[in-house]
Amino acid sequence: MLMKSFLLVCVATVLSTSVSAQFTPSRQGFFNGGFLECGIVQLKDGDGGRDTNPVYKIMVNLSLDKNSSPISMTVTHVAVDGSNYNRHEQYTVNPELTGTQGKMEWFWSGTLAKNKSLRMKGAVIKNESGIHYYETLTKGNRVTMQMHSICHLGEPE
Repeated sequence: MLMKSFLLVCVATVLSTSVSAQFTPSRQGFFNGGFLECGIVQLKDGDGGRDTNPVYKIMVNLSLDKNSSPISMTVTHVAVDGSNYNRHEQYTVNPELTGTQGKMEWFWSGTLAKNKSLRMKGAVIKNESGIHYYETLTKGNRVTMQMHSICHLGEPE
């Protein structure tokens, strides 16, 4: 009888331990920056899709501090022919890098060095549907290009 009681206590302990482990908080929604590979899923641009060497991939490297504030963000567009276009080299006038406190949103903006009438804004946003990268190009108050891409964590090339 003593042995049955002992076994019953052991089984109950094992079962209660495994059940409580199922309720451990998950860090699934957590994001602390890193290297992202992004594919364009929506593009509205002024050239009507006539680009003979379109961008097929966007690589984003986002570094965050311990408070999730942005330290740096590099954005590189890769064209079909293998050409790379680095946003931090193109949009060098009045560059800004910010984040939204308490949210997983980080933004960069700058004015095109070769044409100061063009201003680009980019954003990395992590939400319940995943990680997204957006770009908007404006000339004055007019939007000339909008792009949305979906990203996944990757490895730098």
